[in-house]
Amino acid sequence: MTHEMQHSFCFEAGHACLDIPGACSFPHGHSFLLIVRCKPQELQDEREASIKIVQQMLHTSFNQKWLNDTLQNANPDLAYIANWTFNYLKDKISTLIEVQLYTSPNHSVSIKI
Repeated sequence: MTHEMQHSFCFEAGHACLDIPGACSFPHGHSFLLIVRCKPQELQDEREASIKIVQQMLHTSFNQKWLNDTLQNANPDLAYIANWTFNYLKDKISTLIEVQLYTSPNHSVSIKI
């Protein structure tokens, strides 16, 4: 049997996928749900440190931000944002297993080790 720890975070952000035809090419925003899955951490301090790393990333780069600017990309679609998030966290959280990012209950991208 294997165990995973899961932490959920919500944030609001805007973007436009300028080179992708359709509704997403216009400026708009989302209420994102970010789920971060990690191997179990034995020490409470490690768990709290992982949560703080994600919260700081969200505060600095995502929450209430224009993602085209903060991610320096003209087309920050859901896959790009999830991949950016995973790459940012993988070097900071050694127990990271997966990042899953939702823009709606039926639309998400998952990046796994």
